[in-house]
Amino acid sequence: QTGNSILHLAVLSNDESIVEGLLRHAGSAGTQLLTLANARGETPLHLAVSRPAALTAIARSPLALHEAVRVPNGQIVAAMVKV
Repeated sequence: QTGNSILHLAVLSNDESIVEGLLRHAGSAGTQLLTLANARGETPLHLAVSRPAALTAIARSPLALHEAVRVPNGQIVAAMVKV
């Protein structure tokens, strides 16, 4: 069992419209989904660093950068700032 949430799966697809639509539909719960870790300890934010379309969609989400700062990984914040 991977423990991947629906947002993990959307990010893995690297489809900007899917990720953006899911976050928009999730509303304020979307920020919680951004930091939910799977069985390997990876959040959707971790996975998005190597998936530019997904990262772009996440960067547009309200409070996404705030959530990225809370995750102890400077690479995530650096990637989001570049978007």
